[in-house]
Amino acid sequence: PQVCFDRWRDLGNPGWGYADVLPSFKRLERYEAGESTYRGGSGPLSVTHCWDPHALHRAFLLASVSGGFQQDSRHDFNGPRSQSIAGYYQKTILDDAPHTFEAAFQAPAVTSGLAVVSGAVTRIVIERGRAVGVELARGATREILRAERGVLLCAEPVRAAQILMLSGIGPADHLKAIGVPVVADRAGVGSNLHDHTRVALRWRALGPALDLPETTVTAGMFTVSLNASPPDLQMDYLDPRAAGGPLLGIDVILVQPTSRGEVRLTSLDPQAAPATALGAMATEADVTALVQGIRLARFIAGSPQLDRMRGDETAA
Repeated sequence: PQVCFDRWRDLGNPGWGYADVLPSFKRLERYEAGESTYRGGSGPLSVTHCWDPHALHRAFLLASVSGGFQQDSRHDFNGPRSQSIAGYYQKTILDDAPHTFEAAFQAPAVTSGLAVVSGAVTRIVIERGRAVGVELARGATREILRAERGVLLCAEPVRAAQILMLSGIGPADHLKAIGVPVVADRAGVGSNLHDHTRVALRWRALGPALDLPETTVTAGMFTVSLNASPPDLQMDYLDPRAAGGPLLGIDVILVQPTSRGEVRLTSLDPQAAPATALGAMATEADVTALVQGIRLARFIAGSPQLDRMRGDETAA
């Protein structure tokens, strides 16, 4: 994680370096092992190790070693180095159940006086170059909520880009063509769209893998393809419950894609879906990396440690 944040800072985003954001992340979490250099110990969100692996998880770790990787069931994936170490992911769990955003943050805030307003934000209200509130749609009516301190836009990437452009913030030529008055000409809004690309590999699960106990564990690792840095591949190992059938699986995920797409408005109607072109796998580098990941996953799955659990590869 350190390399990723520092790269964002170096691209011209002051305040986004790892040292800048780490204190905020630490304030959010309550790690079961307590506070450390990379973990918070007294925040509202419960984060825990998962200590109930079954035989299949342990076999995956041993199979990873046969592929030339390290394995550590206690590895902290929040540490400074997680490359090529197979382990068990830490999760947001409290009292053996998922600890959600609503339970950790929203419910206590509501108790302290936070008001949650329903409706769909249609645009940011901007006056004399400053964001002063938001316009909210409630059915056929529109309402403006004015801010006393500031406006923070939190939405999925495609939706956030749509709201900004409907507010007049985005590529001027595109906004004019749609009929949105330009408030700020920002060519980057709606550009640079990308997401993780996942390939699901599946094998038939043999008898011993079909009679394993329930577990909170997800085993996996991050690694690199060829000369990539930081790690550009993630591998998640799935038991039959997680794979959704009498199957074993490895999900190969490209987490540092180089392909880029864009989001563009199709209408002034905020309920109209924007045009989204993800552009996934558009570069040779992404194709090469994912092929490397698939080969690696098949090599690990073919290790002797998994022989009694794994049958032939099959379609997902």
